[in-house]
Amino acid sequence: MSEAGGTGPIVLVGGPYERGRQHAQVAQEMAHRVRARFEASLERNRLLLSDTGSTSYLAAQLAHTRTACPEAEAEVRGLSDGFGVPFDVLFAFLHLQILRDRAGVPASLDACTAWAGFDRRHDVIVGKNRDTSGEELELQRVFAHVDPAWSGRSVLTVGSLGCPIAYSSAINSDGLAIADTAIGTTDHGVGVHKIFLMGQIASLCASVEDALRLIDDRPNAGGGALIVGDRTRIAVVELGYTTSESNVRSDGWLARTNHFVFPGMRSRCAMDASLPWARSSQARLETVTRALEMPCAASDVDQAVKLLGSAGDKHDGHLCRDGRSGDALTISTVVYSTRTGAMEIVEDPSGAAFRRCFVVPGTDRKVEAE
Repeated sequence: MSEAGGTGPIVLVGGPYERGRQHAQVAQEMAHRVRARFEASLERNRLLLSDTGSTSYLAAQLAHTRTACPEAEAEVRGLSDGFGVPFDVLFAFLHLQILRDRAGVPASLDACTAWAGFDRRHDVIVGKNRDTSGEELELQRVFAHVDPAWSGRSVLTVGSLGCPIAYSSAINSDGLAIADTAIGTTDHGVGVHKIFLMGQIASLCASVEDALRLIDDRPNAGGGALIVGDRTRIAVVELGYTTSESNVRSDGWLARTNHFVFPGMRSRCAMDASLPWARSSQARLETVTRALEMPCAASDVDQAVKLLGSAGDKHDGHLCRDGRSGDALTISTVVYSTRTGAMEIVEDPSGAAFRRCFVVPGTDRKVEAE
């Protein structure tokens, strides 16, 4: 495992519990900030978490997670032990958005934009602006995960200290990239949490087809959208407990912000259309749609990075958020190349931008063999 704060990613090697413990070990200087984040989030939602409906749902979710994705439970337990955070606290933190949706609490400020498309060489690139309330900026890190159980596959991710694999976006050594956006929904149930589902896709799947099959094979808890791309195809999946919808393409592009787009999913969106971040979601989707319809918008990775760092015609449509007046803050822009396994990340693009490039371990050998 590598030390935090170096020029490369934080490399975590072993089974899920071991990787969770290593994650905490290399970030001990930030452990107090990680614990403070969890404690503050749970304190803000104290009444919600004490509700019997929430406690019974979390108990059912834990039982389902233990059966459907035991590796996720093991990694969270490793993080819990390593950071000194009670397991039930971390597990509840990861489910806060679902609990808020179930209780009818207005959505948080998190407002990401993600898309996938084909560049001028017809190679697939996947991009995401990670937009949050800003508190995660100092906790954001790049991780590389290597597990002997993955048959040689490795995973490169953008995530946060204290949170499991694929917490925001990822690419694996087979050239499969995945990114998510938050979408509140009225269609939640007991199933695989989106975050845990992303970890399974990144660690178990080699193609878009594999990912869609995995999603279809098990119930998910509902909420959010996934953008997935391999070396030849792209897909978007809008997640619901009773039904999910997807679209797969071998050309063009696909994008999502923070509302459902498929006609069958729109009525399940929990977002109040009158709220500012609801208007922002629609405006950002319009901005990225117009941009991607231009032939040169995503002609290569550099153009894709510029696109995600751009502004729209009006403030609501800015893809790169500035955090002002209660708005979300874009804490990173990331673009993945599925052919080369490379990640280009611009951290804090609305402020002191710092661009770095990483390659998922093992990809170079596969590219050279082509």
